[in-house]
Amino acid sequence: IFMRLSEVLLNRAEAYAHLGMDDLALADVNTIRERAGLSGDELVTTTNLASHGFASVLDAVLNERRLELAFEGFRRDDLLRNKIDLDRSYSSAQNVKGGADVYPFNGPRQIYYIPASVEIAYNPLCKQND
Repeated sequence: IFMRLSEVLLNRAEAYAHLGMDDLALADVNTIRERAGLSGDELVTTTNLASHGFASVLDAVLNERRLELAFEGFRRDDLLRNKIDLDRSYSSAQNVKGGADVYPFNGPRQIYYIPASVEIAYNPLCKQND
């Protein structure tokens, strides 16, 4: 499957949220929530955002993307695209150092470098910068 309808709806909802079209953004979010069997107070509206724990419509859309597209590799790009720092300070056995483990969205750890040994070796048009 290349792209699911839920991803298309969430892409559109995010665009609506950025444009300030809150009702349309939440309508797309609620379409997905209804498909999942949620109804009534479980649907998100502009009047109950805070009771659902969201500060903005964009937060609601990004949370729905996190839930609906879990384990599909979208979350990191969603955060970076919206200029949100990556917070990896969850409690686990892997977090041995403790404390906050937050990476700024514009930090150097967010860049994927092109492997020079591979690209330069196999592409004669690619030259190393001086």
